Amino acid sequence: MNAIQKAATFVLGAGVLALPLTLGAAPAPKLTMVTGGTDPVTGPFQQSETAYNISQLGGGVRVETVAYNDKTGEIPTFLIYGNNDHRTIFPGVSLMGWSFRTRTPANPDPTWTHAKVRPPAGTAGLWGDPSIASNPDLQNVVLMGGLAIPSSKFPTTGSIVDGQGNCDSFGGGCVARSTDGGVSFSIVNCFGDTTPTGLVCPAPFEKTKGHFYDGSAVAVTKNGSTFSGFAGFIDTDTGKEAVWKMANVTGAPPAQQFVQEALRTGTMGNNGPADNGELGPIGTHLRFITDGPDLWKMSRDGTDLKVNIHGQNRAFKIVAPNAQSPSPDIPFGSDSFGAIFVRTGPQFAYDIGVNEAGQKEMRFVYSAAEGGLSFMQAGFCTMDLSDCQRPVEWRLPAAGTANTFHPAIKFGKTDSSGKGVWRITYLRATSATAAAPFWSDLVRRDLVPTTVTNTTKDGLVINGILTTPLVPCPTTTTDGYWGDYDGMAFDGTTQTFARAFSDSSTGCVTRDFWNALNIHVTAAEIPLRTKVNITGTIDTTDQENIGSNETSLVNINDFCSVDADHPVDDHFSVHPCTGDEVVVILKVKCTLGANDAVDVHVHSELLEGDGCGTDQEVEDTEDADRSVAAGGSAPQVSIDLTHSCFNCGDHAEIRLNLASGF
Repeated sequence: MNAIQKAATFVLGAGVLALPLTLGAAPAPKLTMVTGGTDPVTGPFQQSETAYNISQLGGGVRVETVAYNDKTGEIPTFLIYGNNDHRTIFPGVSLMGWSFRTRTPANPDPTWTHAKVRPPAGTAGLWGDPSIASNPDLQNVVLMGGLAIPSSKFPTTGSIVDGQGNCDSFGGGCVARSTDGGVSFSIVNCFGDTTPTGLVCPAPFEKTKGHFYDGSAVAVTKNGSTFSGFAGFIDTDTGKEAVWKMANVTGAPPAQQFVQEALRTGTMGNNGPADNGELGPIGTHLRFITDGPDLWKMSRDGTDLKVNIHGQNRAFKIVAPNAQSPSPDIPFGSDSFGAIFVRTGPQFAYDIGVNEAGQKEMRFVYSAAEGGLSFMQAGFCTMDLSDCQRPVEWRLPAAGTANTFHPAIKFGKTDSSGKGVWRITYLRATSATAAAPFWSDLVRRDLVPTTVTNTTKDGLVINGILTTPLVPCPTTTTDGYWGDYDGMAFDGTTQTFARAFSDSSTGCVTRDFWNALNIHVTAAEIPLRTKVNITGTIDTTDQENIGSNETSLVNINDFCSVDADHPVDDHFSVHPCTGDEVVVILKVKCTLGANDAVDVHVHSELLEGDGCGTDQEVEDTEDADRSVAAGGSAPQVSIDLTHSCFNCGDHAEIRLNLASGF
């Protein structure tokens, strides 16, 4: 291998695909329907294209929020779909919807609640392309972005028909703010660039009433005690990236307004000598990540995947020159109407975290094209962007056509040192007619050479999220909508990664360029490790020859967790004392077994002596073994320990329940 090939290994476990690299444990994901199903509110409509945020509010309380393109309640009052790419839009339309749930130790899995906002005065419509973000040090404040239709660009006839070319009613963006962690939102303001572009459009579609923004990104930075909000878009009328700033997101209502940011996030344009900030064939989105006061931006310029850092007076960094441009259409065979293609949106994502050596690092994943092949590729950069690498091992299998799409990436901190796990999620074709979501972990084995690997070589292991593949809806056109992208988050309380995705598994009957039914949103929780919950009791009696017996009841509520790199967990040990002379020792050891099962060994002892020490005489002992299948449970462990002798009767009843879980 060359130096780059040795730099890292893409660790991806056993899943839906029967690939040769399928060793190690893959903790079973937990799926929850966010919308649709039997819900009478969201069920009849489409929800898709997701962004994810989890706000930790303390004491195990956190708000989980998924934003999405939401057509709930819009059809036919505010929106009517015609043939293929025609939409009739009426004032008051809003696609800015979200679902939330507040999770607590007492109520860890509440149902999701749907909500949405209507456009404020001066805005005729809130459109799609959602984004959502908070700051780790200000998690009660959450920003949500989307596109805008200004009232000034809306015809007096009361409706517009999409497909008008370069002169249309779309004209800027909107940002909503939550101050309760993502439960409720209200619009901060809607805004747009009203400078002339040179394009002459008839009234009321003049570009001086707002440029056409596409995509959205939001972020919250921290500089000292000041938290600033940012919103970014692609200005399709100028071929530039538009960045807007709210100086302080913490103010009481009315919130500060967003103003167009004068400072560039580095140089934004092409590599030519006359770099004037213009872009080549751009994607539909840019992406923001914050690191303290720094705002990072990633975007695609032609086939270049570029990163800029706000306020730094230096050129952008091309982290990959082989990004797929334009975003690929994914082929899924054909039906009676002809070839089936699913169009996609932005095919890149990134995050900032800590690598295996404890150093801060940026990692990214994107859809690549090279040598006539398409594949998903990941990479990493130092924080000063002086060294960026795309290891060959951090690559999914290539194909002649794009078959892996909608990537997301998240870093999850797992201990006090700041180290953690890097996980990517994505959709991957499982056959010529279906796809399913998968997940994989990024591990730099060059930084942990002694770590036990769960791969047969330096390569990929792919983990499944959904065992039932998703089939794209039938379409009357060669290109159709199935959601352009999806979001991801990390829950530090449960140590799980969360991925939302557009889900058509309940039965999708129709699809055109903009719309599909039925598509809803499902969330998947993917635990860091295979976990076994250990609950039960130890009921002990110290029999007295003179006087009353003394008893105690100890409740057990603990867990063990294992994975391929940590196959044994034997942290659990208790030794309750009763009557100041009877001691019970209980030890539980968990070992990763075959087929993601966990082998549990239980060791128990009954001691009697003078005091509560653990070095007294052993009067009885018993062991028990159970195997807990992934997602299952085991027969109860029932142990009775007895001190059998003349005038003796000390005893303990141990009852343990073992179940796979979160």
